[in-house]
Amino acid sequence: MTQPYGFLEADEECVKLEKKACAKPHPNVESLKRALKKAWNEITLETLIKIVDNFPKRLGQFSEASAFCMDAKGGHLE
Repeated sequence: MTQPYGFLEADEECVKLEKKACAKPHPNVESLKRALKKAWNEITLETLIKIVDNFPKRLGQFSEASAFCMDAKGGHLE
């Protein structure tokens, strides 16, 4: 089964964030936060749009519970 656009890309972006933000040790949490924000801001808008647009498809691949999430439309699940 081929993965839709966004599945691998989202995972790759997470890896890139970690590599960039943790390329050097940070003396404190604030330094790490700054590095993460800098790396996040380097992700292109085009990449983010493709990942977000594909998210419902990604949910559907993992479990039937995703249908409940989609039906809730941001509400509470019971």
